[in-house]
Amino acid sequence: MTLRSWYPSIVTRVSCFSQETYYSFSHGKDFVALTFIRLKIFKIYASKTMDKGILHLQKMKPIKRGLVIIYHGNGKGKTTAAIGMLIRALGHGYKVAYLQFLKNSVSGETKFLSKISEVLFYQGGAGFVGIMGDKKSFDEHKKKAKETLKFASKILQEGTYYIVVLDEINCALSLGLLDLEEVLQAINSRKENVNVVLTGCVAPDKLIEIADIVTEMVKVKHIYDQGYLAKIGVDF
Repeated sequence: MTLRSWYPSIVTRVSCFSQETYYSFSHGKDFVALTFIRLKIFKIYASKTMDKGILHLQKMKPIKRGLVIIYHGNGKGKTTAAIGMLIRALGHGYKVAYLQFLKNSVSGETKFLSKISEVLFYQGGAGFVGIMGDKKSFDEHKKKAKETLKFASKILQEGTYYIVVLDEINCALSLGLLDLEEVLQAINSRKENVNVVLTGCVAPDKLIEIADIVTEMVKVKHIYDQGYLAKIGVDF
């Protein structure tokens, strides 16, 4: 069956044909005609899709309050995602704060962020807890974590910073260095305009419940499992 023989049935089903299409068929320009048909159908589909998208956007409401955002899970990229969000906010002219729990070492992000005047950088950790040759007492780690949370609460209530990242706070909670209720109180008592980002390990259910955005990083594959150390510029 040639394209010309089933042309009438196409005309019946599709209402977008024009005299130009018929002319193309009648002169045997099957490929040109079929291409024209496809373009017309795509144009109608795209137009309707765009109209639906515009209507959907018109119904959506602007966010007038700060958000609670969580990056957690056993995969790589939690801190990386949070820092990316800070850079995005900086690009729009906002001031941001980056507070570290547990960590006390120098990394690429600490070198970079500590040099930017619009970034409040605070490193409140005492290092790895119970691993990597840690010789500090649990009480010492707990004291440092509580001091960092106290400082974070102050920053959140002031409302000076558009985004406040509490890096590794989820791990501090899972290790028992912080009280969950105190963390919830700090988050809930923040200024309405402040966006707070929490990273590390697995977030408690109560944190997930109050969060607006939760992303779980899942490890599919990591070279660390093959006996390799962290790579500078990639992992730290």
